[in-house]
Amino acid sequence: MFTSSFRFVSSILKAGFLAISLLLLLSSWGNSSRNNLFTSVVSQHQMLLNNQLRSYKAALGYLPIKNTHHKLIANIFYSAYTLNTNAARPVTFVFNGGPGSASIWLHMGSLAPVRVQHGDTSYSDNPHTWLQFTDLVFIDPVGTGYSRATEGINENQFFGFKQDISTIANFVNQYLAGTHRTLNDVYLAGESYGGARAVGLAAQLQNDYNIKVSGLTLISPALNYETITFKAGNDAAYPLYLPTYALIAQFHKQLPPQLQSLAPQVLANKVKTFANGKYINLLKGDTTALNENLDSLSYFTGINKEWLKQHNGRITDHEFARLVLNEGGTRTGIFDARMAGVSKKGDPSEAALRTTFPKALSAYFKKELNYKNNMAYRATINVSDWNFGSKSANYYLNVVPTLKQVIADNPKLKVHVVGGYYDLATPVETIKQAVATIGSTQISSNYYYAGHMIYTDNAVNDLFYTDSKSFYTL
Repeated sequence: MFTSSFRFVSSILKAGFLAISLLLLLSSWGNSSRNNLFTSVVSQHQMLLNNQLRSYKAALGYLPIKNTHHKLIANIFYSAYTLNTNAARPVTFVFNGGPGSASIWLHMGSLAPVRVQHGDTSYSDNPHTWLQFTDLVFIDPVGTGYSRATEGINENQFFGFKQDISTIANFVNQYLAGTHRTLNDVYLAGESYGGARAVGLAAQLQNDYNIKVSGLTLISPALNYETITFKAGNDAAYPLYLPTYALIAQFHKQLPPQLQSLAPQVLANKVKTFANGKYINLLKGDTTALNENLDSLSYFTGINKEWLKQHNGRITDHEFARLVLNEGGTRTGIFDARMAGVSKKGDPSEAALRTTFPKALSAYFKKELNYKNNMAYRATINVSDWNFGSKSANYYLNVVPTLKQVIADNPKLKVHVVGGYYDLATPVETIKQAVATIGSTQISSNYYYAGHMIYTDNAVNDLFYTDSKSFYTL
C-alpha cells in the first residue's frame, strides 16, 4: 500500500541559493545561545503524491521565544514540511494536547510524509500525508519534545492555558514572517487539549496579530472540561458518557442479546434518549422509579445493578473501564476502549503507543532527516498544576464561547470537528453538545468507529484523510 521513495540530505552547494537562504534564516532563529544544538537542519526529499513524484523540504530546528523585555526565555522545537512549488499553499500548524504532550502522535501517526507501522517501531511512506494539500509545521510546546525553557527560566511559567497560547501565537507569528508566508492561508490542527489550544490560539492570533485563521481541525477535542470531568458536585459528564459506555459494552459483548443485535448508532440513540430523560432525573435525586431506572442503567452498560445502586447510579470513566469486562484484573482502555489489558499495567490502549512512537520518531529523525539532538525527547510530561485559566473553585476550562466568538468575527473561518465512538477521554456526545451549543454552519463534523487517537486505526485514518482533504479543498 505504501509507495516507495528515496530521501536524501542535500548539501548546501547542491541545494542552491534558495536552500542556502532558508537554512541561514531558520538557523538564525535559534542561534542566540551560540550552541550547535540550535542549528536547523534542512533536507530535500521526494515521494509520490497523487501518483506524481513531488519534492519537498523538511526543516527541523528551533525558534526563540522572548518576553516583553526582549529576554530569551524559551526555544521551541518544530518540524516543518514544505512542498517545493511556486503555488501559494496553506500552512497548517499542528500540535497534540495533554496538556504536556509533544506533537509526535499526529506527526508520526497520521499527517507527516511517513507514518508509524502500528504494533512495531518501524515507519514507512504515508500515502495519506496532509502534505498533499497543505504545508505542515509540527510544534512541541515548551517542556515537551525538544522544546525547553532557557537556563534560569522556570518551565512552570509556560504551564497554563493563557501562557501556552501566548507562546504558541508568538511562534506562529514569527514563523510566518520568517518564511514569508504572511499572505498564505493559515490552518490549525489540534488534538484533545490541543483542540482547546487551537480555539484559544485562533482568537489570540486574530486579536493580537491580525492573523485570521482560515480553518481549524479539532481532533477529539476537549472543548468544555465540565463535561469530561468527574468531580463531586458535577453531574454534567455522566449522561454524556452513557452512550459511549453502551457502545463499548456492546463491542465487548457484555449486553443482552436484544441490544447486541442493534446497529451501533441505533443503540447509541436509544441510550441517549434514556440519558437525557430518566437518567438525568435520577442524577437529580428523583427516586420515583429508582429500581426501574437502575435496571435500565445496568441493561445499557453491563454494570451490576447492586454496584450502581451503591454509587447512586454514577459511573466514572475509569470505574466503567475496570468493571465492564466483569473479569478480575482486566480493564478496557481509556483512549481506545476496544482494547483490554491488565488493570495494574495502566491504560492498555496507551501502553503500546508509548513504546513504539518515540523509537520510530528517533530513528526517522536520524536516518532520514539527518537530525541529531542529545537532549531526551519528551513525548509527554506530567503537568499536575496546569493553570486552566482560573484558580477559583470548581473552575472548568470552556472554550465553546471563544469558538463561537471567533466564528462570528471571521465568517470565512471553517471548522472541522472529528471524534471516535470508543473514546473515554472526550466522548463523542461531549463534542456534539459543544457543536450544538454553537450552532454554526461553518462547522462540519465527522465521527468514526475509533478511539481518542482516531488515526491509529488504519481504516479510520483513510477516512480521516479523505474528509480532511475535502475540508481543505472545498
